[in-house]
Amino acid sequence: MLAVLGALSFRLAPNPPSLDLLGSGPFTNLSSGEQAQTNAIAHVWFGLACPFVGNYLGGRKGMWVAMASCAGLVLVRETFFHGQTPGPEVRTDLLTGLSPLFVVAVTDLAMH
Repeated sequence: MLAVLGALSFRLAPNPPSLDLLGSGPFTNLSSGEQAQTNAIAHVWFGLACPFVGNYLGGRKGMWVAMASCAGLVLVRETFFHGQTPGPEVRTDLLTGLSPLFVVAVTDLAMH
């Protein structure tokens, strides 16, 4: 039990806040390989699934609450849980995580 608690304390140690939006390098890291592309697809999936689950659970109001919550979660995740991530990866993660939420929001506003 002590070993499990020790392992968790190392794994759950907080990272210093870092959001290196203006870091050097290319605009995104999508050309750096298959892992970056898979990561971007996962962020797009999360950004699309979140408002649709909110819509399913709470209608239009639930969708907007879910979009705001997920946008905040994306920002918190990138700032506090990624450590010293280089600029291109931060920009890609924010772009692929927040763009689907923005597209769903604009589409919903255009339809209502």
